Amino acid sequence: MKIWKYILSVAALLSMGACNHDADPMVIPQRDLDIANHSALVVNDLTADEEFTLTWTAAKFGIQTDVEYTVAAAVDSNAAVTLGTTANLYYTTTNGALLEALGLALGGSYNVTFTVTAAAVETEETCEDTIAMALTIDKEAHMWIIGAYQGWDHKKPSSRLIQGEDGILRGFVNILSDTEGGNEVKFCTQENWNGTNYGMKDGALSTDPEAGNIVLTKGLHYLHFDAKNMTLVDIPLTKVALIGEAVGSWDNDQAEFTFDAENNVWTAVCENVVKDKEYKIRFNGVWDVVDAAGAGYNISLGGEFGNLAMGGGNLKAQNNGRVTFTLNLFDAPYTLTEAGPIPSQLHIIGAYQGWDHSKPHSDLVKQGDGKLTGFLNITSADAAAFKFCTDLNWDGINYGMQDGVISTDGGASDITLEVGLHYLVFDMEAMTLTTTTITKVGLIGNGEAFGNWGNDGGVDVEMTYNATTQTWSATVANVPANNEYKVRFNSDWTINLGGNAANLTYGGDNLKTTKDGSVTFELNIFSTPYTIVEK
Repeated sequence: MKIWKYILSVAALLSMGACNHDADPMVIPQRDLDIANHSALVVNDLTADEEFTLTWTAAKFGIQTDVEYTVAAAVDSNAAVTLGTTANLYYTTTNGALLEALGLALGGSYNVTFTVTAAAVETEETCEDTIAMALTIDKEAHMWIIGAYQGWDHKKPSSRLIQGEDGILRGFVNILSDTEGGNEVKFCTQENWNGTNYGMKDGALSTDPEAGNIVLTKGLHYLHFDAKNMTLVDIPLTKVALIGEAVGSWDNDQAEFTFDAENNVWTAVCENVVKDKEYKIRFNGVWDVVDAAGAGYNISLGGEFGNLAMGGGNLKAQNNGRVTFTLNLFDAPYTLTEAGPIPSQLHIIGAYQGWDHSKPHSDLVKQGDGKLTGFLNITSADAAAFKFCTDLNWDGINYGMQDGVISTDGGASDITLEVGLHYLVFDMEAMTLTTTTITKVGLIGNGEAFGNWGNDGGVDVEMTYNATTQTWSATVANVPANNEYKVRFNSDWTINLGGNAANLTYGGDNLKTTKDGSVTFELNIFSTPYTIVEK
C-alpha cells in the first residue's frame, strides 16, 4: 500500500529489566541492560529514509563473555516481530522499514512494545529490557477494490477505498452485474495478490487466504470499511442528484445523474443553472444516507471540483443556462466538470504569445458537430504551455489540465504540447481534447502543378513556415487561372481546408486560383479567420 504521509509519535512509558542467571559470586560486576528513551519521531515522505535507532547500555553477566542483543517489537496484542540481532549497543533501521516490519500500513493508534534481549554466548543466560510506546500513524492510505466488475485484474483500472484521518476507508463502487460471480469483490492492500486481501469467511470479514469473495448487489454502493475492527457498512445508492440554489432549490433534488457505461461516468443536464450560485451532489435524496442499522452517513459531495470531498463545502456554479455535469465516482479523486452552452470560440492563451489576452493568439472555433477545433503551433519547448479561455481576460471560464483530464478548476495546471504544429479538437461536452501532430502542410489540386489530386504519383506541394509572419507559404510554377485546389495536412484528407479563401473552412469546397504563372500562396492558420492569399 502506498503511504503518502505518516506521523509516528513515540513516548517511552515503561522500562524494566530482569536477568535469569543464578546469583553466583561475580568476578565481573553484573548489570542489566537499559534501553534509552527515544525522542518523538516524525516520519513522512521526506524522512522515510532517515535512520531510526534504539540504544541501550551493556548487559553484564558476571563473567567474561560475548553478548548478542535481539530486538523485537509487538503491536497491541499481536505476536512479537524480531527486528534484528546485533553485538552492538544499538539497533538501526530506516523509519519506513520500521513501519513495514511492524506491519503498520493503516492509520490509527497502536500500542507497541520494544524488547531488547541480551544473551551471553558462553552460558546462554539472558536478560531483557522493554519500553512501551504509543504509536499514532496519520496518513493517507487506500485499498484496491478488485472484482468481476473490472475483470479481477490488478492491472486494470479499479475503484479504491480511501482512508480518512479517522482510519476509516471509504469509497464508491459500481457493480455492473447481478449474476452469480459477477457481483463479487475483494479488498486488496497491494496492486497484486501478495499483500493483505479481505474477503468473507463464516459470515465475517477475513484476511484468511481461503476467505471467499464479498458479494454486493448490482448498482452503485457506498462502502465504509473499518479494517482495524473488521467491520464493513455497505449502502446501495439508488439516486445521485444535484441540489441547491444554482440548479433550482435547496428544497429537493433538481437534476438526477444517469450512468454512462461507455465512459464510466455519471452525467446530468440542468436547463437553468445560475452562475456563482451554490449547489452540491447528494445521494438517495437525503443528506445522510442510512445503513441497515439506521445509522446515517453524510456522503454528500462538495469542496473542490477536481477533488470532491464527502461532506465538503458547497460548490459554486461556473456557467449559466443549460449545463451538462459530468461526475467521476469510479476512483478518487472524485471529480465534477461543468460544460455550459458551447461558445462559438475559445481563445488559446499561453507562453507562445506571452500569456497576454491582448496580443495576437490562436483560437478554437465551434464546428457543426458542436466540437471546437483549431491549429496551434508550438515553436519551442519553453512556449509549450497554454489554456483555453472564454473571455479576453482571466475572469471567464478557463480550461486547463487536472489529474490528466480537462478541467475548469481554478487550480488546474496548464495544457502542454510537444514542439510542432498541432490540430486540436475539444469536445466540451465530454471534456476531452484530441490532438493531431501536423508534419506536413500542403496544397493539392488539378494538374501537374498541384500534384493531380494525388493521382498518378502526384504529391502535395509542401508549404514552409515563416516565423516572422507566422504563415505557411509555397511558390507554385505554371499555375493555370481558375485551377481548383485545396489545403490539406499530412498528405491526407482527414484534415483539409477549402471554401472561401478569405475564410477557410474545414472540408470546404475546392478553391480556385485567381492568378496564373508563378504564384506564391500564403496560408494563415495562426489566427481566425484562416485565409490563403495568392501573390
